[in-house]
Amino acid sequence: MRRVHWVAGFFAFAMSLGPYVSGCFNKSDDCEANLSCGQPGGPGGMTSTSSGAGGGPPDAKCVPSSNAGPVSDDCGIFVELAGDDARDGTKSSPVQTLTKAIELAKKGGGAVYACGQVFPETVEIPAGVSFFGGLDCQGDWSYAEGKKTTIEGAPDVIPLRIVKGAGTVLVEDVLVKATDATQDGGSSIAVLIDGATVDFTRCEFIAGNGVPGTKGTTPEEAIGSLDNPDDPGVIGAPGASACMGDASGNMGGVGKANDICTESNGGNGGDGGIEGANGTSGADGIPAGDGGKGKGGPADTGTGCEPGGYGQDGLAGAPGAGGVGPGTISVSGYVGASGEPGARG
Repeated sequence: MRRVHWVAGFFAFAMSLGPYVSGCFNKSDDCEANLSCGQPGGPGGMTSTSSGAGGGPPDAKCVPSSNAGPVSDDCGIFVELAGDDARDGTKSSPVQTLTKAIELAKKGGGAVYACGQVFPETVEIPAGVSFFGGLDCQGDWSYAEGKKTTIEGAPDVIPLRIVKGAGTVLVEDVLVKATDATQDGGSSIAVLIDGATVDFTRCEFIAGNGVPGTKGTTPEEAIGSLDNPDDPGVIGAPGASACMGDASGNMGGVGKANDICTESNGGNGGDGGIEGANGTSGADGIPAGDGGKGKGGPADTGTGCEPGGYGQDGLAGAPGAGGVGPGTISVSGYVGASGEPGARG
């Protein structure tokens, strides 16, 4: 028999943030592992023989695994899928849902007895209520060794919660399955214990797969023009016009050589002005004999400069580091740590 005793603040197990994880079990007398040194029980895993009527653990006669025959109607509330929540929860008139059975058991101070079936529910067991699964409802509601009652909730919901309060919660022969998460950053957790004392006997807890967190967003601060919001990097500002240089402008061209008379050459062209201003006049030519020197031509008043094109996109920024913290477990479940922001492009 596998039995585990928990005294917990916020505790969640059989949980997955990605890969498949199954439940773990510890011996009841392992103080360090279980955070509590409870005395091991007898064959039924019980630690008390007080009556179930007061909200404590039920008598041994009301523990299915401790009896060769079925437990009696006065032990608690009975539930099977073919039942009806309008009924009173006896063996001959069982309710249909675990939620209704737990509600009636809480009012009457008894235990819940469930068939070895699959219940698609989210269940919350309050302190002081016992839950026995794996019963043979095709016969006389006797204990069926090897059978389990399965609790399987919807995605992104913890299927079984144990609520804090006075009294120990006893759970036997139950399989709890958490389905795969579907929300970004979602986890798959089978059981969450909120400040309660719990004894699990012959129980299994299975988690599904978690979902990676949301991707970081592209920065939108005014680094440059954001022509394309879907672009992975912010586009830089446009380059300056070719003519928007320093005050000297572009250098003038070299004077034309005279192939017939090498001693008489044209002067160099004047330097171009900055955008919006005229260039200087060309230089006089070199003198040639008695004919005198040629005069420099007037400055060109045309505006031949055109704006430059966009520069190349900058390189993408380095990705931020992934979340490395342990995250937070609360009554709402698990919240993972956030990753670090990426560098600017």
